[in-house]
Amino acid sequence: MICLNLLCKLGLHKWENYGKEVQIFWQEPGLVYGLTTRSNVVYEKRRCLRCGARFKRILVPNADGTLSSVGWAPDTEGEQHEE
Repeated sequence: MICLNLLCKLGLHKWENYGKEVQIFWQEPGLVYGLTTRSNVVYEKRRCLRCGARFKRILVPNADGTLSSVGWAPDTEGEQHEE
């Protein structure tokens, strides 16, 4: 049997998303026009069910007042996982 922490050390985490839902926006090159704006509703935080690593999204405001996600930062707050 493979050690579960070995999978996490290889980068194969088993993520569970939780926290507040936020809508993020981004732009992609379009086929006909210059840029196409896309959006998605995502959770604010995630944690690995195997090793317990917790991360929160880095959210930055766009010029039009919407939010974009630019990556993940370690969640160092003492907040317990909510279901």
